[in-house]
Amino acid sequence: MEVTKIVIENIDPPLLGVFGTSKVNVLKLNLSLDSKTKEI
Repeated sequence: MEVTKIVIENIDPPLLGVFGTSKVNVLKLNLSLDSKTKEI
């Protein structure tokens, strides 16, 4: 699905690749989704 692809593109890796967990950058995700809805 396209939404799943957009979410995966907006995942930030852990700090230095080791410390912590991956996180979704919600601001970038919302901006990406908003731009997709404006294209329709």
